[in-house]
Amino acid sequence: QILNRNHFKKNIEISEGEVIGNFFVNLDKEKIIFSLDEVDSLSQEFENIFDVEKIFDIYRFYSDRSLELINHQKEIVSNIFNTNDLNTIDFVDKSREDKKRFASLDEIKKYQTLIIKNEFISILLSNTSFENTKNKLLKRLDNRIKSLNRIKSDDIFSLYTNSITSLYDPHTNYLSPKSQEDFEINMSLSLEGIGAILSTEDGITKIVRLIPGGPADKS
Repeated sequence: QILNRNHFKKNIEISEGEVIGNFFVNLDKEKIIFSLDEVDSLSQEFENIFDVEKIFDIYRFYSDRSLELINHQKEIVSNIFNTNDLNTIDFVDKSREDKKRFASLDEIKKYQTLIIKNEFISILLSNTSFENTKNKLLKRLDNRIKSLNRIKSDDIFSLYTNSITSLYDPHTNYLSPKSQEDFEINMSLSLEGIGAILSTEDGITKIVRLIPGGPADKS
C-alpha cells in the first residue's frame, strides 16, 4: 500500500512468480544451493506474496542446505593429506549467475568440492605451508557457519521485501531498522561508540587501536 501510494510508478502489476524468482536470486545468485527441481517445487507452493511464513520455510531450507554443504566442504578439506590429493583435470567456473541450475544435490556437492579445492590451492600458493593452509581453511569454514547462524528474521524479511520493491525499480529498497540505522550513520558520517578501531582474525574480535579523545581513550 505504501509503495502503491507513494511510488512515482503507479499500478505496477506484481506476480507471485516474479517475486519468488527474485527471492531465489537474492538467496542463491550463483545457483549453488538449490537444484532446479527444488526451485520449481518450492515456487509452486508459493501462492501469495503475503505468505511470509512460506518465505521463512524456504529460508530454513536454504540455511539447512548451506550448513550441509559447508560441512561437506569441511569433510573434503579434512581428507586432503598432501598436494597429490589436489591434482585434478577438472575445470571449475566460479561465475554461475548466467548458468543453469544443477539437476541434483550430487551435482551441487561435486561443484562445492571443486570450489573448496580451488580455495585450498589459492591459499597454498600464497607461500603458506600445507598444514597452515588446511587449518586456515577449516577455520574459515567454521566462520561461515557462524555467519550463517547470525542471520536474523529481520534480515530474511528485508531480503524478501526487496524481492518485491525491485519490481518497481532497482533503486527502491526496504531498510530493516538496523539497516536504516547504518544508513543514517553513513549519511551523517557520525558514530558514537567506544572509540576504538576493531578487526577480526579467525572469528575473534581484536582491538587494533584506540581513537584519541574517544571514550575508551579517556577511560
